[in-house]
Amino acid sequence: MGVASLVLGIIGVFFAINPWLFWLGIVLSVIALVLGVVDRKRAMIEQRPTGSATAGMVLGIVGTSIGCLFFVACASCVKGVSDIGKEASKHVSDRRKTLVPPGAPQARLGEDVVFAGDSSWTVLSARDRGNTMTGSFGKSATTPGRFIEVTYRIRNLTKKSDSILIGPKVIDASGREFDNFDAQDRFVPDGKRTLLAVSLPPSIAREFVAIYELPPDSEGLQFQARPLDPFGSKKTIDLGL
Repeated sequence: MGVASLVLGIIGVFFAINPWLFWLGIVLSVIALVLGVVDRKRAMIEQRPTGSATAGMVLGIVGTSIGCLFFVACASCVKGVSDIGKEASKHVSDRRKTLVPPGAPQARLGEDVVFAGDSSWTVLSARDRGNTMTGSFGKSATTPGRFIEVTYRIRNLTKKSDSILIGPKVIDASGREFDNFDAQDRFVPDGKRTLLAVSLPPSIAREFVAIYELPPDSEGLQFQARPLDPFGSKKTIDLGL
């Protein structure tokens, strides 16, 4: 029994240091430990050498300890990966909650949309300008669809001046996104201006106009407000068109 304990102890330690077989090492080491304890007691009673039994018992303790350490380490890794996955899922879920899908606007005309510590947006008016516009110097623009004009106000809530290089979009009920009309500067009402690259000083509200070219079947239009932070989530405002 002492020899069996020694052999199992050696094999148990060998398996215990293997990341893939440590569980088998634990089993063999426990058996070696039990056999070593039992045979050592018998050897002491029978007054015979206890070397093999003692060695098997010690190796059983070592193999069991190493295997348990591997088990704890693996359990910690699994828990860590699980926690990372849960955190990532929570982040995605939270981000989805902040992104409002078409058909579910957060605000309506005249209501403030606030990005905390960043900016606030208010759509003051929205109107359909038909399929033909006449602008400055007698310039005109025609579309097979229709032109939409949106007047909105932005207040910079940060402590430094900022600007927005890409104008806000309009989204229809089908989820199609529309950028500002390329030549919109020629067709904004007198005394009005577009947003592109205009400085936004802290705490000062500024008013802008944006024009969009939309297909004739577009409906359920929503204005997409965006924070000054280019990586922030966007919010939508129902244009009532």
